Amino acid sequence: MVKLAFGSCGDSFSASSIKAYVAEFIATLLFVFAGVSSAIAYGELLIYVSKNFHPNSACTT
Repeated sequence: MVKLAFGSCGDSFSASSIKAYVAEFIATLLFVFAGVSSAIAYGELLIYVSKNFHPNSACTT
C-alpha cells in the first residue's frame, strides 16, 4: 500500500512554498497564453486561406 506524507498547515506558507506557488502560476499563465495564441493564429490562418482559395486559380479576380 502507498503511504502519503502530508505536511502541516504552516508548511504551506513558508518562503520556499510561496516561491513554488508563484513559479507554478507563471508557468501555467505562459502555457495558457501560448496555447490560446496558437489556437487564435490557426483560426485566423484558416479564415485567410478559405477566403482566398479558388480551385481554378486562373479564374480568380
